[in-house]
Amino acid sequence: MANVTFFAPRSLDKTIGFQKYYLLGLAERARLRLRGSPILSLAPGVRPAVAAAYRLSKSPLRPVLDIGRGSRPSAGHDGLVGCYEFEHAGTRTRVALDSHDAKDVRNPAALEWCDLYFKSNRWPQEPYDERVRPLVNGNGTLDHERIRFLRSLRTAPKDLDVVLIANIWGGREHLVRVYEALAQVECSKLLVANFVRGYEEAETRELEQRLQAVGVTTRREYLPQRELWRELARARILFLRPGKHLCISWRMLDPLAMGAAILYDALPPPRWPQPLERGVHYEECGIDRPLDTGPAPAEDYEKIPSTVEALLADPDRLRTLRAGAADYFDRHAAPERVADYLLDEVRKHAEG
Repeated sequence: MANVTFFAPRSLDKTIGFQKYYLLGLAERARLRLRGSPILSLAPGVRPAVAAAYRLSKSPLRPVLDIGRGSRPSAGHDGLVGCYEFEHAGTRTRVALDSHDAKDVRNPAALEWCDLYFKSNRWPQEPYDERVRPLVNGNGTLDHERIRFLRSLRTAPKDLDVVLIANIWGGREHLVRVYEALAQVECSKLLVANFVRGYEEAETRELEQRLQAVGVTTRREYLPQRELWRELARARILFLRPGKHLCISWRMLDPLAMGAAILYDALPPPRWPQPLERGVHYEECGIDRPLDTGPAPAEDYEKIPSTVEALLADPDRLRTLRAGAADYFDRHAAPERVADYLLDEVRKHAEG
């Protein structure tokens, strides 16, 4: 079994949330040690340490608990990039795990420091350094208990044809048009748009009124996590869209784990180590989404109702998609499977 050291920040910042999924997997597959954080060292084991640190990093008491600037081995500090050392057969390999949504290398200093740099939203057409490898976008809100709950939803009754519950982030006009197109489909559906903070109130209110006019429910607060998952699990078709910066959001893990029949407007540009296959793990409407996250040509949104109607008319195809999503999660995206991939890449690098 390999030895893996995580160089944790001294302070309880967002690093824990963005590295938690990978730490959970590595704790299953390697002898994982945590270095650099006095608070983490107080816990009786790796799993309790990560769980406690994650809870504390979300706590209102977090500023009181910060005890100094984070330290990384010659790599500076960035809350979205974790630094590790893997030891295999006497060879030490420096590893950085970059969980940022954008396609660029988040921490160039970490790239200089490391031997392998894994990026969760790596675009295959970009001219990266040869050390930059793809990585599943780990969802830091998940743990083993929540993953078990998501898997239990694979057998949930499908009493709604289409469900879309999404946050209205960047590219707002595009997503509003998606909701408007779905509202046209004659089927049972649950369409909920969450308007998050940080935008002009006048613009937000205008978009809310536009969506409410076609029957979309709008909210200013998030649904509780398990309530959200139960609603998503009701869908015969679960509609998804890219996250910020056209990323494959870490929320992609939730519908994969629950075995949803996923329909994208268009699959985002990044690719995970095992690429998702159209017709096997997901379907898409083929919308020509601009890379600047703006809206597509108006006629592209006409593809949405026809794609939904074709899928609803083919129950066998939906069953194939549900089985494919669940299989992908179990084989490639569960925490321990992500750890297997990391360990295998490090082994191949160490062996030359």
